[in-house]
Amino acid sequence: MARLGKNVKITAGRGRRGALSELFREALECEMASPVDDFDIYTFSDGAHVGIYFVADEEALTEAQLYCAPWLEFIVADPVAAKAALSNQGVTSFSYERDPEHDYFRAPGGQVFRLAQTTDENR
Repeated sequence: MARLGKNVKITAGRGRRGALSELFREALECEMASPVDDFDIYTFSDGAHVGIYFVADEEALTEAQLYCAPWLEFIVADPVAAKAALSNQGVTSFSYERDPEHDYFRAPGGQVFRLAQTTDENR
């Protein structure tokens, strides 16, 4: 049986770099590294990584395109606190009718993700 790996790569416009850094470093408490120009890697507490490759803003996918792209799930110990931290950065949740139990968000640039609480099953 296959398993999903711990490495995810997304692409975003350069104009979103600061806001995305703030989201991952402050709201999601990730460690950040920038091994080369236009590429940041955010490491989560479980060792998973999100790498963000930055392109010219006009080359990045639109918010409508990103809504149709794969969505991410971030597992956090305290979804209420994480939601508050995101709100402090101007990132608000939206309702997704097929999954009313989770909070869904759009990262700066339009990438969609949801928050889920840490459980024994997803540690």
